Amino acid sequence: MFWATSMKSWKKLLLGLLALLLMFFVIGFYLPGKQRVVHSIVVRGKSEDVFNRVVSLKRWPDWTAWTTNRFPDMAMRFEGEESGVGAKMIAAGKSSGDGTVTIVEADPTSGIAYTLDFNHGMQVFAGAIRYTNTPDGLRVTWTLDAELGVNPLKRWAGLGMGSLMGADMEHGLAKLKVQVEEKR
Repeated sequence: MFWATSMKSWKKLLLGLLALLLMFFVIGFYLPGKQRVVHSIVVRGKSEDVFNRVVSLKRWPDWTAWTTNRFPDMAMRFEGEESGVGAKMIAAGKSSGDGTVTIVEADPTSGIAYTLDFNHGMQVFAGAIRYTNTPDGLRVTWTLDAELGVNPLKRWAGLGMGSLMGADMEHGLAKLKVQVEEKR
């Protein structure tokens, strides 16, 4: 008698867990298939000073949050062009994961565009750092776009993209502002 009651409870529990798992996946299909994170800051400086810092990936550790100070086990190497289109930064580490940034567009008057391939194609982002003149100074805008496809797990993960990447982008823009304004 006890065994039969116990088995019924286990079956109910298992069916309930399966129902929750199924709901998780079904809801995942209805979540957005694209995510975009945008942060900007006004810098009192020249566009060429911003461009010189963002067009050379070797200078990114000076102003981004993605440094060996934050990820001590991360190793970085550079390939391709020295700067501009074709410049590539490859980072790998247990704490940071593996990522490759490749500049795909570089225009001194408006900024750069790049791809970020995270964990060997697991997620590819399209990014840009653009700037425009405003009455208050140079508005520098950093965008990061992700195509999440139909994978419900990626779509659930995409919900956290803004909070995960946004803080790093804000940190980078703030450091970039300080460096450009100190040059003045």
